[in-house]
Amino acid sequence: MTQWTSLSAAARNNEAILNGWYHAYAEAFSQGRAGKLEPNEIVNPGNEVVTLVPDERVRHYFLRNDNPHRAAEVQRTVRRLQRMDVHVRQLTAPLRVPDYRPYAKDARPRTLPAGTYWIKMAQRQKHWVQAMLNEDTYTPFPYFYDVTAWSLPLLADIDGGRSGAVLHPHSQRVPRLAEPDPAAVPDDGPRIGVFQLSLESSSAIESSGWLRWLLTERWGADFVDVDATGIRDGALDDIDVLLVPNGPAADAAADLGVNGLGAIGTGCVTAAATSAGVAARNWRPWRVSARSTFVNRPRTCPAACSTAGWTPAAR
Repeated sequence: MTQWTSLSAAARNNEAILNGWYHAYAEAFSQGRAGKLEPNEIVNPGNEVVTLVPDERVRHYFLRNDNPHRAAEVQRTVRRLQRMDVHVRQLTAPLRVPDYRPYAKDARPRTLPAGTYWIKMAQRQKHWVQAMLNEDTYTPFPYFYDVTAWSLPLLADIDGGRSGAVLHPHSQRVPRLAEPDPAAVPDDGPRIGVFQLSLESSSAIESSGWLRWLLTERWGADFVDVDATGIRDGALDDIDVLLVPNGPAADAAADLGVNGLGAIGTGCVTAAATSAGVAARNWRPWRVSARSTFVNRPRTCPAACSTAGWTPAAR
């Protein structure tokens, strides 16, 4: 019923809808050409804007493509933009940018190499470009109950940045890119274990499910599931790498008990971008993804592990 109602309403108001789309696209193009970011506004009466969008000019985004270790992530990000009809171009000559602002860094002059992807804001999908490539979403009020936004370059650990200068790069349009091939799992890859912190927490279920999908569908990596009982009983003896997705760490610690925590803590524990961290036992960096960090085994533990107990995840 809802589908038919929506289709009927669209058919009755098709001209108004098309006109609305046209004016929205025209306004987006005009804002992008001027480098103007769309301000926050109230759409739910009774609230007020707390965080204002700064008066910063953003006319261009750039994605560096000169790091072979991030080539697949760059290709995947550009493909995602293209699938939403974003026009992406590629520099055919070095470009001097007087106000280049890399992600999480201050603006400074920089020459970007040929091959860098250029996404100009002067296009109809300007709002989508800003939503996907921004460094800060400027949420209008400091509270929310779900994911409100994300930055594709930051999630994928891609070098990039923005500029508000008027530039005229030498460039060519990028043809529609294909999904990159999954990375090959090394023949001597580590034995991987996945420790889901809770069977009831929605956060743990969701995060563990995505991790299993990543390992199976994207990387083709074998793994085994381990639980607190198995860890207490020595399951980690047959594991080189233990991945711990997001979830209630305090509850898991209680389930593990002293023996389980001791089994995980034998050696070096490496912090990760989740609430639980990634447990490692005298391990060296093996591979890092945007969401789950895991490490492989060397023969010695970094000094910081023995002194501080936790170290930042290797990248």
